[in-house]
Order: sequence, then structure tokens, then C-alpha cells
Amino acid sequence: MQQESQWMAGIGSVIKWTLSALSAFWITVPIVTQTLVTFMAFDFASGLYVAAIDVGLTSAKAFRGLGKKLMILGAVALAHRISKALNLSFDLGTLAATAYAVHEFISIAENFDKAGVWFPDVVLDALQRAKGLSVMDKQEIRALQQKQAKELADRIEREKTEKNS
Repeated sequence: MQQESQWMAGIGSVIKWTLSALSAFWITVPIVTQTLVTFMAFDFASGLYVAAIDVGLTSAKAFRGLGKKLMILGAVALAHRISKALNLSFDLGTLAATAYAVHEFISIAENFDKAGVWFPDVVLDALQRAKGLSVMDKQEIRALQQKQAKELADRIEREKTEKNS
């Protein structure tokens, strides 16, 4: 009996310290990344619900979805580290997390619609317009983004050269 209570106390202590460590880490994460993680969790749960009632739930699809979400979090972390490494005045991680959070929100709205849950029409209409971008529009947007990224890299290189001069 004594040994069992010590064992239970040990498990309780491990749980307490684990939750404390996770809480301490969580409060250091930027709010937009916290929002992204929250949206991801909600999107995953709502996607499971829709798959269970509509398409058919498979572990392979769920695992693939989780893998994509982990890759997104990795991309956000890498973007944040790049900002730190280049000593940028803004955080690329925040920009990436914002873009991915918008994407997750779109997915959540689609899941609501598929599940037959009411969602504001103005949001659904805006999503339909955004999804209606042609391939050419998307290519033009991507080309503009690449041009802006190159201009940013050139500006950073010029600033480094000026500092070293």
C-alpha cells in the first residue's frame, strides 16, 4: 500500500513538472504562433469529424494531415531563425505563421460548411473568391513574391556591405 502511494505520487509529480515545463514554453511562443497551433488543432479535430461523417476516416489521411501540420510548424520555426540570423527588423516567422493561420482558418470554415454547421456567408463568399484565383493569378502572385524576396536579399546584402565599409 505504501509503495503504491509512492508510485502514484511519483506519477503525479512527473505530470505536474511536464505541464509546468510546457506552460513555461508556451508563454514564450509568439501569440500569432499560438493562434496558428490553436487553429491547427481545431482544423484537425473538425477535419476528423467531417471525415467520420462524410468521406470515411482513415489513419493514413489523418497521419498525412498531422505530417503537413508539423512541416508547417517547422517552416515557421525556420523563418523565425532566418530573421534572427539575418538580424532583420521584422520577424519572418510571424509573417509565415500569419499566412498559415489564415490558411487554417479557411480549412476550418470549409469543414464547418461540409459538416452542415452555419458559418457567416460573408466569410464563405470571400473564401470562394480567394479560391477562385486562376492559375495565372497565382503564378503572378508567386513571381511578385519572388521579386520582393530578391529585392529584400539585395537590400540586406547592400546594408552588410555598407556596414563593413
